Amino acid sequence: MKRMPTTLTVDEISLRIASLFLKDPVMQAVGVRGELSELKKHSSGHVYFTLLGKESRISCALFRSYASYVPEWPRNGDEVVAEGAVSVYAPRGGYQLLVKRLVPLGKGAADRARLELMARLEAEGLFSPGLKRPFPSYPAR
Repeated sequence: MKRMPTTLTVDEISLRIASLFLKDPVMQAVGVRGELSELKKHSSGHVYFTLLGKESRISCALFRSYASYVPEWPRNGDEVVAEGAVSVYAPRGGYQLLVKRLVPLGKGAADRARLELMARLEAEGLFSPGLKRPFPSYPAR
């Protein structure tokens, strides 16, 4: 006989998923390495950002009480390690990293790729003033 699947409400399934994160000690004290993106500092003092991997991303929240301990803020594109706990954010139905410590590691992969491209184009002479054309006095339609 085929067993019918258990039916849960949205709130019940969110609570079950949250309890899985709470029971896993690794998820309660984890360092996540990635490239900083979408950094937003709110007037409340809370800071929200996204960490990017090669094929995935995780939303992060750094609350005011911990944000004050960040000595120098990294910029978008910098590589960082965010230490904290993974939790379920029920209103969006997703998970996020609640950050307690943010450690800058330097420039991220996207920034390094941009600098390498600039160096290659410079070596080809594409930025030399002799190749630049003057702007026309009146633009043509």
